[in-house]
Amino acid sequence: MHLLRFRGLATTTTLALSILMTGCKTVERELAHDSSANTVPYSYESSYNCPSAEDSSQRSERIEKSKAWSALSGMKLGPTQALQFKNPSDKILRPFVSDGCSMSIDGIPMTKHSDVWAGCCVTHDASYWLGGTERERNEADERFGRCIADRGYEKIGILYKTFVQKFGGPEGNMIFRWGYGWNFRRPYGNLAPEEMAQALTLTSSFENQSDIEVAKAKLSSETRRLVRACDTYDLAMKGFSRDDQLIYRHLNLKLKKDSRADWVKLEYFNRSKSIYLVKLDDCDAPFEVTISKNNPKTLQVRGRCSDLLD
Repeated sequence: MHLLRFRGLATTTTLALSILMTGCKTVERELAHDSSANTVPYSYESSYNCPSAEDSSQRSERIEKSKAWSALSGMKLGPTQALQFKNPSDKILRPFVSDGCSMSIDGIPMTKHSDVWAGCCVTHDASYWLGGTERERNEADERFGRCIADRGYEKIGILYKTFVQKFGGPEGNMIFRWGYGWNFRRPYGNLAPEEMAQALTLTSSFENQSDIEVAKAKLSSETRRLVRACDTYDLAMKGFSRDDQLIYRHLNLKLKKDSRADWVKLEYFNRSKSIYLVKLDDCDAPFEVTISKNNPKTLQVRGRCSDLLD
């Protein structure tokens, strides 16, 4: 989330060329290494912003469709949020999500080593998710390179570390920046007490969660679901609309328990109403939120998973 360390087709191509240039003999030697260190069974799924089979493959059309996705996608919702935050534009840490080695390979494709260093990427993501000081980022990058090297792929570890150091700073709009869990561009710096409190709340299911480093380690080790992103732009960077704020406040007050919005999408609108689809992580189907443009605005929820709300 996530997330990736060298992002985009250009860097993926660079990696592929670099691997090929090492020569078949080098790859064969690396494949001979025991991959027993990688024992975590990961499952992969496509992110909400990935085009479906019936969608056009034209990039321009995919970009146009992306405008419908709401900045609420990925946000935590429910009673806890209602107590802490009034608006989604407050400085909020979103739940941890990783896509492994985003926009790049997790191992040697088409072999039993196809996800041999995926765990290294997930652990690295846990550090990038929260952010912190520049020194902490450099230490995370060093551990990342060593992790891949310890699995028997030293050259690839150096390559991946180089790309994250170059492209993973906190100043960008992308989902792989340092501090990508926050819904704003968080600069380098120590975590404030209120920021630490948010992190500990999101990792409260772990023992000894008062130690954030222990919590991050458990977070990465227990993450099994990796979500592949097809667009590396962080939707929170486009800001939250009035409809976003209305949906956020309504769901925080009405949800019976805390949840996470896998995605929120504007499905239809005209002069009188807007219809959004909201997919929560604890429901396998989205429900519909209709916002009337009357004055005052009204909001109505219906659909298969609307029973999650009071």
